[in-house]
Amino acid sequence: MNAKPEVSEARGDDHRQIFTLQKLIRPVLVGLALCGCYNFGDIVHIDHGHKNNFKTVISATFRFVCLLIMLVVCVKYGVTLYYVSYEYKLFAVMCFIFNLNLVARFVACLKMTHRSYGNQEKCFKTWEEDIFPECLALKLRCPVSTINARTKWAVIVASGITVINVAFVEVQVEMYPELASLHLFPLPNTILIKVALILLMLMCSAVYMFPQTYIFALNTTLTSLFKNLTEKLEQDICKNETKFPPNFQRLRLLHLKLSKLVAELDKDMGWFYAANIGFGTGLGVFILYHIMKTTMDTFFLIMCVFWLLTALAEIGFAATCAAFLHDAVSIMR
Repeated sequence: MNAKPEVSEARGDDHRQIFTLQKLIRPVLVGLALCGCYNFGDIVHIDHGHKNNFKTVISATFRFVCLLIMLVVCVKYGVTLYYVSYEYKLFAVMCFIFNLNLVARFVACLKMTHRSYGNQEKCFKTWEEDIFPECLALKLRCPVSTINARTKWAVIVASGITVINVAFVEVQVEMYPELASLHLFPLPNTILIKVALILLMLMCSAVYMFPQTYIFALNTTLTSLFKNLTEKLEQDICKNETKFPPNFQRLRLLHLKLSKLVAELDKDMGWFYAANIGFGTGLGVFILYHIMKTTMDTFFLIMCVFWLLTALAEIGFAATCAAFLHDAVSIMR
C-alpha cells in the first residue's frame, strides 16, 4: 500500500503513523535477507511498492547457494564423526546437530516465503488490504514507537549473540588444533580458509538467530494490536454505559480477521516451533552431557555453558511469545 495516512497524535509517540506490517518489522526482515532467509526483492517492495525482477532472481540464486553451503557443511560435520578423536566426539555430535537445525530452519524459511506453499506474503497482503485500513478507520491505537524500539533491540541482541558465537569458533580454531581440523576439514589451515570460515560462521549463526528474532518481532507486534483492540472495545463499552457500542460489529470483524491472520501464520510458524523444541532439546541435552562427562578448561566450559543457555532460550523464548499471542487472541472470544 503506497499511501501512508496520518493518525492524530495522542498519548505521545504511540499515536504515530501506522505502517504496514513489513514496515514495522523491517530491521528483522533485512537481517533475514542478509543470511538468505528472506527475499531481497520483497525488501525492495516494502519501499517502492513494486517487485524488482532482477533482484528477485539474484535473491533466489543467493538463497539457493546458502542452502547448498549449509547442506555441504552439515555433511562435512557428519563425516568428521568417523575421524575425530574420542575426546571431541561429543563436540562433533553437537556441531552436527546444530547444522541439522540450521538446515531445517532454512528449509522452513524457504517454505514460509514461497509464493505457492508459504503464507507469509498472503498474510502481509491481508494486513495491507483488510486490516490496515480498518485500523485507521476505527482509530485503533498502534504503538509504533514501542514496536520499532523492541524490534531494533531484538536485532541488536541477535547480532551480538551471532558475533559472540563466531568469536568462540575462531578462538577454538586458534587454541585447539584438533578442533581446528574439525571445523576446517577437509581444507588446510591457512589465513584465507580461516577468513572463509568466519564468513561461513557468520551466515550460519545468523540463520540460527534471526528466524528467532522474526518470530519474536511478529508475535509481539500482533500481541500489541490484539491488546489495543480489546482496550478499544472496553473503552467504547464504558462510554456507552456498558451497552454494546455502535462499532462493536466492526471491532469484532477486525478481531476475526486478525485471528485468521494468526492462524495462517501458524501454518508456517509451526515448522519453527517444531525445530526449536526438537533440535533445541537435542542440542541442549548433548551440551549438558558434554559438560558433565568431559574435563575441560575454563574457556571451553564458558563456551559450552553459553551454547547451553542459547539452546534453552531457543526452546522457551519463541514458545513464550507464541503463548502470549494466543492468549491475547482468546480474550475477545
